Amino acid sequence: MIELHPEILEKDGKKQFVILPYEEFAAIQEALADADDLAALRAAKKEEHAAPGITLEKLSRSWGYPVRHFLTHASMAERVKVCFDPEADYLVEIEGVD
Repeated sequence: MIELHPEILEKDGKKQFVILPYEEFAAIQEALADADDLAALRAAKKEEHAAPGITLEKLSRSWGYPVRHFLTHASMAERVKVCFDPEADYLVEIEGVD
């Protein structure tokens, strides 16, 4: 839990603004970004729950050699004939690519 030390500014007797130390503000931003990432991950997992997949063991057998954790996105994309977008850091399947 983030410990906050807010300074509340009032106008006409009503709370209007909050001032926080920068470190606390940055911690809040990071926590919000993490929460967004977690929500996106959960949504993607729910959406892709029934999507077909392949284990590393099966992939290794089909390629004829072990797949290691150091395989880059780009080299994996080349081997499975999909497009790698380095800016988005994910693989994109392209229909009709042999």
